[in-house]
Amino acid sequence: MIFGTVLVLLWIQTIIEDTARIWLGQRAGNILEPVFILNYISSFATVTLCMLGGSITIVLKHWMTENNRVNQLERIHVQSEVEQLKAQVNPLLLFNVLNRTAVLAKSEPKEASGMLLELSQILRYQLYDCSRKAVLLKAEIDFLTNYLALEQVYSHRFQYMVSAEGEVHRIFVSPLLFLPFVQQAVIQIYSQPVFGSIDLNFHVNGNEIQFVCSFDNGNLLHPDDFSKIRQRLELLYGNDYTLSVAKRTIMLKLKIQKP
Repeated sequence: MIFGTVLVLLWIQTIIEDTARIWLGQRAGNILEPVFILNYISSFATVTLCMLGGSITIVLKHWMTENNRVNQLERIHVQSEVEQLKAQVNPLLLFNVLNRTAVLAKSEPKEASGMLLELSQILRYQLYDCSRKAVLLKAEIDFLTNYLALEQVYSHRFQYMVSAEGEVHRIFVSPLLFLPFVQQAVIQIYSQPVFGSIDLNFHVNGNEIQFVCSFDNGNLLHPDDFSKIRQRLELLYGNDYTLSVAKRTIMLKLKIQKP
């Protein structure tokens, strides 16, 4: 469109110049003359560059505005995902634990006290740490450990083991990143009347994290169960993650970009 506009403008300019020469009694220019061709090319290049410069400025402005809007929407989406996860944990777990501690308060006060302590640690993590953009992996592991401990005390339906290798004290992740996988494992175990077990393993190698969540009893997992989680991972890590689901095992690999 720019090139076409420039050609039309130069054509109109040529007509005006020839008309002015004829009106002044001069000979009209010959478009086949070298001087005319060079003048036409230089005029075309000059006008085109001017119009491109103005157009690029406008396009760049719109691109920056749109890019900022998309980034803001992504941040809002990620934050809403965190808030939804917090909302999933708080009401149900709080209700179950308080009911359980009320029953155990007289018969087993130590166990009831331990449950309330673990609950306070979970709530503290959600209120303070989860308000940040990133948290230490060690804090996330401690949160999952407390969460499984409370679920175990309340239901007595499974046993669990959490292991970590590498420098978990020096690497940061998005808050509540691994909770949906653990919740899915708990839900699948609760779907069967038999006793089960859950194993969580974290392995850190440099700026790479490998997380494996497996359970021995319960329904088989399906990749479609994690569609929303994949959306969050894509927003947070782009192509720097791989998520695989096989039967009763979930494996997540992350490559953390260092600041």
